[in-house]
Amino acid sequence: MTSFAPQSSSFAAVAENLAPARDFLRRYVGASGWPGSDLDVVIAIGEVLQNIVRHGFGGGSEAGTITMNVAVDQGILIVTIDDTAPSSIPTEWSNNGRESYEGGLGLGIITRIASDVTFQPTTTGNRATLHFTPE
Repeated sequence: MTSFAPQSSSFAAVAENLAPARDFLRRYVGASGWPGSDLDVVIAIGEVLQNIVRHGFGGGSEAGTITMNVAVDQGILIVTIDDTAPSSIPTEWSNNGRESYEGGLGLGIITRIASDVTFQPTTTGNRATLHFTPE
């Protein structure tokens, strides 16, 4: 499978929506026939979504929105996540010298699983774009 039609899912930025968001992603990866590890993708994207809810929205906000777009293009799985949280660059504040038991490991996990990761502020919040290549 070299390409598969993009799909999108939008939801309120609360913890209760993280499992359905991961399920949406898992279903898309399965339906697309993308040959990589859906578990790895779900772990990496789950970390991004959890960080948005926890840090971007201070634990969650029904008024906040997260939109996840997924596509397979030329064999690469591309996941773009937009949120309406205050703009920030996670790589500038991640870990902040915390011990591993305090958290701060998510970005390391994300960058080890995804083949390319970018975070950028937008006029309405933030965008994370992750590319995954099959192993």
